[in-house]
Amino acid sequence: MKRLLFCFWVLTLLSSCSGGKIVRDALDKAEKSMQISPEQSLVILQSIPQTKITDTRQRARYALLMSQALDKNYIDIDSDSLTRKAVEYYDCTRDRKSRMLAYYYNGLVMSNAHRYTESAISFEKAIFEASLLSDYLYLGLSNRSLAEIMNLTLNFSGAIQYEKKAINYFQQAGASLYELYGWLSLATAYSNNKQYDKAIALSDSLFYLSGTKVLQDSFEQIKAVSIIESRTRDYLGPVDIYRRVDKQYFHLSDYGYYAYALDMIGQHDSADWYLKKAFELSTNRVDSAAVKVFQARINNHRGNYKLAYQLLDKATMVQDSIVRNTLRQSVSMAQKDFFNKEAQYQKLKAHNAKVTTVMISLTFLLLLISGGLIVMQIKKEKDTQLKEQMVRLVMEKEKTSILFSDNASLLGSLFSERLGHIDRLAYDYLSARTVEEKERIFKEYKRNCTYLLKDNSVFDSLEADLNKYCSDIMEKLRLEVPSIKGEHRIIISLFFAGIPTIAIQAITGKQSRKAVEMERSRLRKIIRASGAEHSDLFLEMMETKKRQPEE
Repeated sequence: MKRLLFCFWVLTLLSSCSGGKIVRDALDKAEKSMQISPEQSLVILQSIPQTKITDTRQRARYALLMSQALDKNYIDIDSDSLTRKAVEYYDCTRDRKSRMLAYYYNGLVMSNAHRYTESAISFEKAIFEASLLSDYLYLGLSNRSLAEIMNLTLNFSGAIQYEKKAINYFQQAGASLYELYGWLSLATAYSNNKQYDKAIALSDSLFYLSGTKVLQDSFEQIKAVSIIESRTRDYLGPVDIYRRVDKQYFHLSDYGYYAYALDMIGQHDSADWYLKKAFELSTNRVDSAAVKVFQARINNHRGNYKLAYQLLDKATMVQDSIVRNTLRQSVSMAQKDFFNKEAQYQKLKAHNAKVTTVMISLTFLLLLISGGLIVMQIKKEKDTQLKEQMVRLVMEKEKTSILFSDNASLLGSLFSERLGHIDRLAYDYLSARTVEEKERIFKEYKRNCTYLLKDNSVFDSLEADLNKYCSDIMEKLRLEVPSIKGEHRIIISLFFAGIPTIAIQAITGKQSRKAVEMERSRLRKIIRASGAEHSDLFLEMMETKKRQPEE
């Protein structure tokens, strides 16, 4: 009843107020209650009508929050219709935390769909983002998820390595419960990898540290399986363990191992009863094949060799097909993992190169400023010569200072030099005091503009640089708004690059700066009316970048 009243309240609020603001408030409330009350978060998100979510950013945020809420309410989904939207949007933004979460939850969905290769790549991307954020909790969760994939693809040694990493990150995050479950998974991985002594030792050492009956029983069950599989012929120990643990948490394999241990100590009726329970729990041919293996082992112990062979033959046919499919995915995953790592390496390499370039430019700028101050102190009497030197210094400083602008930093050195120079000449012309000085500056200004108008390769290079540093923005514009062509695409590339209005006027031959702004307004209307997928991004890039001239 309380849930229905809450849904009614949300729907009433959404229908009576402005859609955009109310959706934003509802998403804020869902995000705020996600950790303390994920059930309430899910109710809020399910109460938001899809027709009210019209903004691209809100759609992506809704998709990410809904993915989180479903996972935290233990609802597994195997469709990436939600997570794909979140990944596609946050992959093109600077919101690194949301991008990390989108990759992580997309990895969970891909794992539920048994698409282990894509799942592993998503988790690797989540680890990359989490490492930059120093988010140890999600570093632990992503590594633990990769360990589960390693187990599912029969790569048990790989699972051990990922489990160890996950435990280390959980320790750094102070997540003690996650750490305990990490140790439990590590003990399971040791047992799967036939390192039974390590699995038994780990189970014994952590039994009393577990704190809860559920965890203690889980460690005991791993110990029982490891003792049975180690062929020590100590079957009384595992039987005693299975009698102690709470059977409401038994899995199919627990019933199978219990039945086998009972049969080995001569309690055949009890063994048949628990084997029957295992068959009742099997819901598909894979589960049925697993139970047949236990039944074959029991029949083999009783001397029913023919029946044991027939059961093993049927189970092997199912399990062989699973193994072949798993191995194919493992090979594909290894290949894609290599290429993913290589891509991350190249990305880091390019990032480091950009940082190095910026540092060199800043150092050069400081040297120029220092040199200018020295010249001013030494040669104050040579006023005319000092002015000429300061003009050159300011022009060079303008070229380097472009790096400090968010949009201008995305341009290559070609445009920093040519277009920044024109920008400087335009301001110098307007501030010149004598007719002779204006005439001299105007001739140089006109010569530069004429050169740019004749050389189309300059604008081709500008578009290429914009694509390179802005996630293929000009390519997206060409595909999504085909009505914008030719000279209109050139002027849009200048807007995107952050070139000042006064310089765009000169480059394009417009009559006035007002004409440039009218053209900007007209093109914004075309983009807005196109309904393009990335229209918000295009409109944001079309904004005027204010940049004051240096004194």
